[in-house]
Amino acid sequence: MDESKLLARARDYMHELAEGRDPLTGRPLSDATELDQPKLRRCFAFVEAYLQRELTRAADASQTHLPNEREERDICVEEDVPATEFYARLAAVATAAGKLPVSERRINNYLLRAGLIDGRVESVFVERKTLRSNERSEELGIYDVPRISPRTGALCHTLMLTPDAQHWLIRTLPHIVDEEQSLTKEES
Repeated sequence: MDESKLLARARDYMHELAEGRDPLTGRPLSDATELDQPKLRRCFAFVEAYLQRELTRAADASQTHLPNEREERDICVEEDVPATEFYARLAAVATAAGKLPVSERRINNYLLRAGLIDGRVESVFVERKTLRSNERSEELGIYDVPRISPRTGALCHTLMLTPDAQHWLIRTLPHIVDEEQSLTKEES
């Protein structure tokens, strides 16, 4: 039996106990049992809620789309592209599949945590965090190009992805999703 089915069964048992019923028979617990106490019922309700959160988190993760080889060919192109354009193609493929994409934010946060890009605060007119390449990212084919923002006139930097970097990111998506799930579990 897989983990999600075991979690669901445990959640159902905790629900029955929290309601004062025997989880195996569904009958009310007898007054003589040690399990039919208000403190234990609250404990069972707490564990039930925790298990439900874990099941929901697992279901959300299974809704994230990880492209297959055919889709990878549609997403990755044989020219350098802005990262935002790559992320838009990734999202389009996920939407077409009826699932959630691995978001630009999730990918960039992973790259920052892994030290593959830098987040720098640059001040031109206003302070803002800008993502910049570093030696490690440039080895992967992620680099940045300076440009002037047409909206603000400020100097900006656009992250660019070479074809190799695009394919590397596609292959890294499962790890990005797994790492984020691990971080989410640690926070809760």
